[in-house]
Amino acid sequence: MSSANERMFYLMRLAMGRHPAVDASVTIPTLIDAIEYAREKATDVAWVVGNRVHGDEPGINSSNAIYLADFRLDENYVHILLVRGDPTVGRPTFVNMKNKSVTPATSDDPDAVPAVSALLVVERSISVNDKGQHRSILERASGLGKSMVRDYLAVLLRRYAKDHPDKFEAQKKVSKKGEKPETIQYSPTVKLNPQQNASLKNDMEKGQIGGFRLMRGEAKYNGPADEARIVGTNVQLQVKLTPTGNVKNVLKTLKNVKNAMSAAVDFDSYKLDLLDTDDGDEHSTQLLPLETIDNADMRYCRTVKASGFTSELEQCYPSFHEEIVVKAKKFFGQAEYWK
Repeated sequence: MSSANERMFYLMRLAMGRHPAVDASVTIPTLIDAIEYAREKATDVAWVVGNRVHGDEPGINSSNAIYLADFRLDENYVHILLVRGDPTVGRPTFVNMKNKSVTPATSDDPDAVPAVSALLVVERSISVNDKGQHRSILERASGLGKSMVRDYLAVLLRRYAKDHPDKFEAQKKVSKKGEKPETIQYSPTVKLNPQQNASLKNDMEKGQIGGFRLMRGEAKYNGPADEARIVGTNVQLQVKLTPTGNVKNVLKTLKNVKNAMSAAVDFDSYKLDLLDTDDGDEHSTQLLPLETIDNADMRYCRTVKASGFTSELEQCYPSFHEEIVVKAKKFFGQAEYWK
């Protein structure tokens, strides 16, 4: 965790998209419109169940939720401040190490729950080298991570599209010759892709990708039975490669193996096996959905630190802390981080 006088930030690249594939372009103004609409209609709350963000109130633990605390636009940036309340964690506690005394933080509000806030700043423009993605900086906050922030923004986009169906009609992309064009509804989507840091780059350049694993686990039957029944199956296909630094060829080979096995097993996730040349051991990326196969591993997201704040920082703010905003935006100007 960061100390009370520093903040950690993830360097990301935000990409807008649409689902299903249609002849339409979704850009950053759509996200801005969705956020402004949510603020205007007071529909900016989304609920957390487990580690997933949901647009519909679950009816239990309704204080386990995320809302839009602050929002600001200027000529160059979109500024977003999110707050998450989490009743599943204990209240913050302070300890005096000199006398070993522990003092819990308290609140007189019976409905109050522990909370964290996270700042997200998105560049409105896109350079030629950005490949259609907006450079973004996300404040690291326990319980309000990269995936949760992405899913929260996706909830706002879906709500906006549902209330404005006329803005999200387009011609479906024709996949087969002779197929008739069809106008359908589509949903805007958003992704937060990591700015790769040196460790992944080095793994690739040093030829440390030694293989991959295709994974499949599917429940076939649930509940009691009078006879033996298969509850589930788990299948893993591990492929060893000559270590290579060309990750595109690795992913191409992965797809070829998946397609070759598709008649027997429908794999749904994968891991890359990385070699540690220092001791000869292997380690793997996290389990990744196959639909994200062309995206970088979030584990390797570049992280930077800002320090030297004029006062101690809180873990949650109801509105923008301007010093945090200023220090976060300075990283946009450090070109070496964005290569």
